[in-house]
Amino acid sequence: MKTSHLGIKLSILILLIIILVTNLNYWKSISTLSDHINSLILLSDHQGNGEKFHSAVHSMMMDSSETTSSRYYKSQQKADSTLRLLQTYIESMPASNSKNMLLNSAASMAEKYYNFKEHTNKLIREDGDTLNNEKIYTQELFDLIFTHYQTLIYHHTEQRKKLLVESKAVKKSIKILQILVTTTTIAFGLLILLYLDRVALKVFEITEKMALHDKLTGLYNRHALERFIDQLHPTSFKNPENKYGVILIDIDHFKKFNDTYGHSAGDKVLVQVANTLLEMVRTVDKVIRFGGEEILILLPRATIEGTAIVAHKIAETIDKKQFHIQDNNDSKHVTVSIGYSAHPPDKRSFQKVLDTADRCLYTAKAKGRNTVVGPDQVGSES
Repeated sequence: MKTSHLGIKLSILILLIIILVTNLNYWKSISTLSDHINSLILLSDHQGNGEKFHSAVHSMMMDSSETTSSRYYKSQQKADSTLRLLQTYIESMPASNSKNMLLNSAASMAEKYYNFKEHTNKLIREDGDTLNNEKIYTQELFDLIFTHYQTLIYHHTEQRKKLLVESKAVKKSIKILQILVTTTTIAFGLLILLYLDRVALKVFEITEKMALHDKLTGLYNRHALERFIDQLHPTSFKNPENKYGVILIDIDHFKKFNDTYGHSAGDKVLVQVANTLLEMVRTVDKVIRFGGEEILILLPRATIEGTAIVAHKIAETIDKKQFHIQDNNDSKHVTVSIGYSAHPPDKRSFQKVLDTADRCLYTAKAKGRNTVVGPDQVGSES
């Protein structure tokens, strides 16, 4: 299946966008979770300050009846400082109905506290037996302060629940994002590997084709022939199944053709001859541009008789064919001279078989061209 370069590029772009968007959401989720943690810390500090304030106010009420005032004033300082912290926290909250409610409650609590502090100061300075009414009033104020304090506690509880629920949702989204990022990264990596593999194979195929094929005709070149010769292992020569035939073809009067019609016309004829040969041979046969206008065909597992049949068929086909050399369908008649030989079941080397085919080709030219000549017509060497 052919892979479209545009499809690959679009796929990579889509994957990059997915990774980018996922990472942005991931960091947004992390940032949100971090904000929730900071909010919980501030909320815990606020709750702690509320508990300290309540404890300090309670100590003020208890210590106001003692003869010594040192503990009372320490509790008062603690209550004052924690109240300011509570007010500061509420004022720093973002605008909302909850903030307005807390501000009102804190203001009322502060008002009650300052009134409470005024009356407990009287108790700490005067004889407690004469101020029973003051004690009763301070108790009432303390209860009112505690009522407002409960409003803070309720806010703490609800806010904590909300933050925990939101944090769980963010944690779940982070987990989903991690799965998505992992899946996308794996898919992206596999796609890159697939693309690079295809590119590498394509480059290898192109490089190999350029190294082993003739640029003009697309036929194998002499470098490829060397590889084919190496595959004809010497030990296989004794096996009759490993016979092969060699056909050497030369286009008749090709130089004159080039001089008359131009090299461009000669190139067109050469390409058409090459295509004709490729159509006539088997898949296992190798068609090689051996020289300028010389073409060699290597026929694996072919006998001398089989090689002769192919050689004659080639000569007849080309003789009957018209070759177009111009765009206006101007056609010319072309013939070839052919020499052929075959590898018998003995120890003859490829070079000796090729030399025999070359002598046969020379004889074919000497006989007037458009001729096929085999070893039986020129003699062979052992």
